[in-house]
Amino acid sequence: MRRASLLTTTCLAASMIIDRYQGWYPFATKVGTTASVVINTKTGPQTFTMTWQTFGTPLAGIGAIPVPRTASVAHLNAAQHFRQALAHHGRLLTNTWELSPEEPPAVTPESVPDYMAPLEKLRYMGAKRVSLVNGSISPFDSRFPVFDPPAGFTLRLGSKSADQFLSGTFPVGKLNIGFIRIYTMSPSNQNNALNQFLAEVTFFQQNTDGLVIDVMGNGGGSICYTNVLLQMLNPKPFRELGFQLRGSQFWVTNFSSALTSAKLTNAPKYVIDLYTAYLAELLLAQSGSRGDTGPLPLCGTSFENTPSLTDSKGASVAYTKPIVVLTDNFTLSAGELFTATLQDANRVTVYGTRTDGGGGSVVEFNTAPNSEAFARVTMSLAIRAQPITTPGYPSVPLIENLGAFPDIPADYMTVDNLNTGGATFVKGFTTLISNLVTQGHP
Repeated sequence: MRRASLLTTTCLAASMIIDRYQGWYPFATKVGTTASVVINTKTGPQTFTMTWQTFGTPLAGIGAIPVPRTASVAHLNAAQHFRQALAHHGRLLTNTWELSPEEPPAVTPESVPDYMAPLEKLRYMGAKRVSLVNGSISPFDSRFPVFDPPAGFTLRLGSKSADQFLSGTFPVGKLNIGFIRIYTMSPSNQNNALNQFLAEVTFFQQNTDGLVIDVMGNGGGSICYTNVLLQMLNPKPFRELGFQLRGSQFWVTNFSSALTSAKLTNAPKYVIDLYTAYLAELLLAQSGSRGDTGPLPLCGTSFENTPSLTDSKGASVAYTKPIVVLTDNFTLSAGELFTATLQDANRVTVYGTRTDGGGGSVVEFNTAPNSEAFARVTMSLAIRAQPITTPGYPSVPLIENLGAFPDIPADYMTVDNLNTGGATFVKGFTTLISNLVTQGHP
């Protein structure tokens, strides 16, 4: 398992023990009917015995030929209940943020022309989603922040299941501070999400003195969707992250086929230009035995992104005031790209812990024609605008295996925060955004 953070690795391993999803545990069907767990509480260790809830159709074995055998199992009628992690359901019991208890709509895959298939594979940068189980203590993509709301928080988005974000405002002295949680870069409907985000940014620009953006536990998703969000937060031109590919014949074949298909079907000019540029860079890498290409743009023909979203008068709608971004070790992939791009543009102050270190496009493959197994492989590496120098780590322009480092380190995972709903953590970022407003900001 490739992780920058030992803490992330340990927590995800624990979540897989509790959630015996057979895609990761081939022998899950042999687990007994009950399980015992010892939890250290304030009064000492306590042992709990629980009955496993099982559903689905487990794979009991595969013969010499690809004809799978299955075993019968009682189906759980409330399977939908497990689409969110147990921590999410625990937070619903208190619901200090007053969010909708209903599950958000399922993600609707967008259909794209065949010639876009290779590009679409590269444009996804996120954690593995498991649609049915994904219960236990999975840390990704919960609509709830891990902390309680700041004092005086007023909710704007989040009371309806169709809301793609949690947002609102809270007072800090005489200041009015905006808050928005971006819990995934794979919203159920990208157009709706972008419209909602634009409306919130417009409101925040007119009614707040500063903004806090929470991407803790954001498991990533679409790179291009993330770049559009970034446009609304950068009033000046900024550089998107490039992606480095292995100069392999695999990509030469895929891009050549896609380019031919694009030309035959009168695809937009930028698609043809993009594939042409990719092929030239791949062939250059091969001819020079470099192994890897240079950084390549994935969502357009240039790294330079000029904010193009304007109001009816032609004025930019991007947020111009101080921003604090909250991260943790479960901020992953496109969530890290979001953080690193804003950090490289000197646009934000990052508060929290080092992110996960999943810095590339991830593509899933069947491991063999006769196998039920699959593997997820990092097929590209995100390249930052310049090498990042952090004491104790090599100076490189990568997110992969390093993550994005906070400007102000603050670990949420302390006994104090866990016992107080994150009171110390909340006080820390509240003080930070207040100081940035009153003393100046990037």
